Amino acid sequence: MKCYRLQLPLICLLTSVLLIEKVTAQSIDNCETARSHASPETALIQCLASEEALESKGHLQSLRQVYINIGAIYQGLKNFQKAVDYYNKALIIDLKYNFYGQQGEDYRNLGDLYYILGKYEQAIRQFQGLLRIARWFKNPSMGAEADHKMGLSYEAFGNPKRAVDLQKKAIILATRAEDDQLLTRSYLGLSSAYITLKKYEEAIHYLSEVLQQETPAGDKTVEIKIYSKLGIAYYNLNNYEKSIEYQDKALAIALETHDLESQSEVYNNLGLSYYSRNDYLQSLGYQNKALEVSSETKDEKSKSDAYGNLGLIYFALGEYAKANEYQQLSLGISQSIHYTRGEAAAYSNLGIIQDALEDYRQAIIYYEQAQKKQQNLQDKYGLGVLYSNIATAYKSLNSFQKAEENYTKALSIFEETEDKMSQAQVYGNLGNLYEKRQQFDLALTFQQRAIALYSAIGLVEDIYYPQWGIARVLAAQNQQSAAILFYKRAINTIQVTRDKIKSLDPKLRKSYVESKVAVYRQLVDLLLKQGRVLEAQKVLDLLKEQEVNELLRSASGTGGTTSLNEKEEKIWQNYQKTILGKELKIYQQRDLIDDQIKLIPVAERTQSNTYKELSQKRAALEEKVALAVKGFDLFLKQAAASLKTTDSAKSMEDLQTEIDRYNKLLTDRKAAVISTLVLPDRLELILLTPDTEPLQRTVKVAKAELDALILKTRTGISNPGGKSLPDLQELYQYLIAPLEPEIQQLLKDKKIDTLVFAPDQNLRLIPLEALHDGKQYLIERLPVGIINSLSTLSADNLKQPQMIAMGLSKAQPNFPGFDALPGVVSEVNSIGKLYNGQVFLNEQFTKSTIQEGLGTKQPLIMHMATHANFGETKEKIFVLLFGEKLSLEDIKSLDLRRISLLTLSACETATSSNSGVGLASIAGGKGAQSVLGSLWEVSDNSTSLLMQRLYANLKAGMPKAEALRQAQLTMIQGQTNASSEPDNRGGVVPLPNGKAASTTKSALSDPFYWAPFILIGNWR
Repeated sequence: MKCYRLQLPLICLLTSVLLIEKVTAQSIDNCETARSHASPETALIQCLASEEALESKGHLQSLRQVYINIGAIYQGLKNFQKAVDYYNKALIIDLKYNFYGQQGEDYRNLGDLYYILGKYEQAIRQFQGLLRIARWFKNPSMGAEADHKMGLSYEAFGNPKRAVDLQKKAIILATRAEDDQLLTRSYLGLSSAYITLKKYEEAIHYLSEVLQQETPAGDKTVEIKIYSKLGIAYYNLNNYEKSIEYQDKALAIALETHDLESQSEVYNNLGLSYYSRNDYLQSLGYQNKALEVSSETKDEKSKSDAYGNLGLIYFALGEYAKANEYQQLSLGISQSIHYTRGEAAAYSNLGIIQDALEDYRQAIIYYEQAQKKQQNLQDKYGLGVLYSNIATAYKSLNSFQKAEENYTKALSIFEETEDKMSQAQVYGNLGNLYEKRQQFDLALTFQQRAIALYSAIGLVEDIYYPQWGIARVLAAQNQQSAAILFYKRAINTIQVTRDKIKSLDPKLRKSYVESKVAVYRQLVDLLLKQGRVLEAQKVLDLLKEQEVNELLRSASGTGGTTSLNEKEEKIWQNYQKTILGKELKIYQQRDLIDDQIKLIPVAERTQSNTYKELSQKRAALEEKVALAVKGFDLFLKQAAASLKTTDSAKSMEDLQTEIDRYNKLLTDRKAAVISTLVLPDRLELILLTPDTEPLQRTVKVAKAELDALILKTRTGISNPGGKSLPDLQELYQYLIAPLEPEIQQLLKDKKIDTLVFAPDQNLRLIPLEALHDGKQYLIERLPVGIINSLSTLSADNLKQPQMIAMGLSKAQPNFPGFDALPGVVSEVNSIGKLYNGQVFLNEQFTKSTIQEGLGTKQPLIMHMATHANFGETKEKIFVLLFGEKLSLEDIKSLDLRRISLLTLSACETATSSNSGVGLASIAGGKGAQSVLGSLWEVSDNSTSLLMQRLYANLKAGMPKAEALRQAQLTMIQGQTNASSEPDNRGGVVPLPNGKAASTTKSALSDPFYWAPFILIGNWR
């Protein structure tokens, strides 16, 4: 009996153990099965039930496995914080019971999640744990994985140099482990770190090496990433064509493998590349595709990024309300999924939008919200950028103390992260701040530091900005001659490096382009005040070219530079050798010392004699920097004194080549040129004649007053019956009357037979031939031409050109809003017949026809009669063909050097309503000798009549400007036969009484009909 009494508890115990094991096994099995076969939601319910059952039994090893499953389900559902909680529960069990093999899995899972969440410091700690386990088991493959993932985290954490070291260690371990897949990923990580370090050539080198190796079987994702990273590297080198080429390869593989996650990423990258090319239509298409794919995959993070990028595009288009809407969408999604990086980006972009709207206080609120998120990310670089943005906003509010504080914080961060480019930018911003505070000595100091640092890191194209800052300060200090020297050098930097200048962030692009133009204008202003008219004219020429090239963005060559006289050149050489040269050496020596200091572990530095010696050397170099600053101040004073004694006769002698060139051009063409410059307080006129030095006249009219008159004139003249005559007479008093005696004498002496204008800013919006002296229009006295700059005129006229006449008379269903043009048929046919030339109407009017026509070696006259548009963006600039558009990109690709005359017989092709630079100027910039374009929406019938008479005059041997003049005179004098066909080319604007103007004999004398077409370029 005793035996049985002893046996009974034992039997019960065994039964309980078996029951627990059965329950445990069943719980794990139910969870595993649900995870494998059920929906994530159903699997989660089952696994949570298993968790509850196992927790009540206290079977920790089994419970640990359920925790891992629940964490994985939450991760799949994108609930990353819940996933972290469960992986942490598993890690606690594994640490408690020293389950070393399982700890590696925990560290890996947690590290990956913290990385996704943007908590990089925590991610690094987890991967360090993974590295400890790898060393415990002497597992090189696991060690390589730990180093690789730590490298990615350090890169995201703002320490790409540490990332490079770790990726190189990962490569060594992966090679030892013969883990090809991990080796490839480590090379990708190394390339990514080099991209972050802005060492794009190194990144391309390693990516190209990986590309030559055999990709691990079936790992198409890696191949996508290689091509994508190559695209990113070339993107940062501003080689957008190459970037798009590689991103297209990545996209092709992603589409082939149905890799939606990669598709979303590549669509985003392509969108950014086209965005940087200012091709916003393509960019919008790709970003919308990224949004579509991320919505399909329910990837809220990518969706947030896509909305943010769409917001950037609309910001660049100037549609701030829409930009704000998309950034708010991005912010909302980021907040809902705790995507900290997305929140920071959205707040920052919202700040940029408010900055552009000049609501600086609201901008600061957004920037500070972004700043809080950035601090959570511990992204030092991003934090530095925000401090800089906040400082700039405070500067705009004239809160100089707060601006200085924030710039100083930004500078401290950029010094810590060794971002020299950003340091240089902050130096320049501090220079601008002190300039605004009229602390000129400090302003000069910081601008010179910016120049030295830009020079040290090879960013020559950015040096123009601090050079310009020094020039402004010197001008403010009444050191005009020294200021002119630095203005000239700033312009020469722009001219020589303009094709290298990178595409900036949208927040900077507009101000960047405007700032470059301001450099030219301020120098011309200064030169004219000193009576250096010819130098001013040369800079004006460069300015006009620059404005056209901003649209072309593909101009070859440098377009010339400003000339330094002998004394200026000598002073500049001295500056480069003594001031800039010394500072460069100091910076180089300091960098070498910094590199040596980094080799000494932080913990050992207090006891290291080497560290003390290096620190002393570095301190001595800082003292040298301070001395260099004093040396620069002394140099400027000596330069100013020396330049005050510049011999004006000697300066003119240095410019004699330019004088001779201008004289020859104008003598050969029997013309005088009136070059205009609109300044805030006055209008400057420069008269260039065949045989005299340039003549300057100053007109006391403020820019605001002149602009108001010009816009009033344009409104009147671009409407039939608009009563613009009084305004045209007032403009005559500003533009012609101050030079009337000289022009009259030149005509009397028969030295000129044509008057040519180089108009500035809004003066491009009106036909200057329609200026009226109270008795007659200017065109009734002599022919009138327009040029962008004298330097663009070719030396020779193209003789005996062939005619290609093209046109579109039919409405295009794919392009609503552009009506049929019945007058085009007779216009094109009669012109073609007159010249016995080729005629291409409607279906034959295509891009391929234009290309074939330009393929001839013969000189050409090319006539295009159609609709055209010149909007604010590249997508809205085009000439309408049959079923397609000739876009700005298409025009840029055309070789127009054999074109003697290109006629754009369409609406608003000579100017845009906002920039004054139109399709005609762009075509001239691409090599066409002369371009005939229109200033407003033209009448179909009157245009047809004008064109037919123009070409008859050209055929009779008249020079181009005279041929146009005679055609206009026939309309002014009522010597035409009007047609009764519909008038649709531009949609004639109704008269104030609501009735449309008819194209009768008397009506055609209205300048609305005869004045819209202006001749740009060679007037002979």
